[in-house]
Formats: sequence, structure tokens, C-alpha cells
Amino acid sequence: MILQQKDGLLYFKFENLSAFDEIEHAVFTRNNGLSQGHYKGLNLSHSVGDDPRHVNANRDAVSRILGAGVVVFAHQVHQSDIM
Repeated sequence: MILQQKDGLLYFKFENLSAFDEIEHAVFTRNNGLSQGHYKGLNLSHSVGDDPRHVNANRDAVSRILGAGVVVFAHQVHQSDIM
């Protein structure tokens, strides 16, 4: 993985996907971002109780870094059930 930094946010890119110009991707760390308290950092989830304004601002920052009009955010679930 390739570590990158832009506008104060750290993120990783997969080397094999970076070979394709038509695929923009990133795996962001929790560092920086606008969320406070328990959610401090770059929280991108609307489903955990964080202030929606902070989540939206964090998502906008990610979108700007990617230069994307539409960004897809996964809904990650931490459990042992397989769907």
C-alpha cells in the first residue's frame, strides 16, 4: 500500500489499483477530520451518532481529495454473521 497525504489527511492507495487511471480509490485513516469527542477525527459514518455536520464535512474533504463528483462509502459491520 502507498501512504499519501493531502490537505492534512492521511490515506493509503493500493499499488495494483493505482495502475488504472480510471479507478480512483483511497483508504483513509482516522487522523484529522472535524469530528469531536468519541468520534474525534475523520469519522465518515452517519450511523454512529456523530454530528451530521461533521460527518458531511469529513465526507466533503474526502471527495475533494479524490477529485470525485460521486463518492461511494461502504457501510462496514463488525460481527461474525455472513450475509
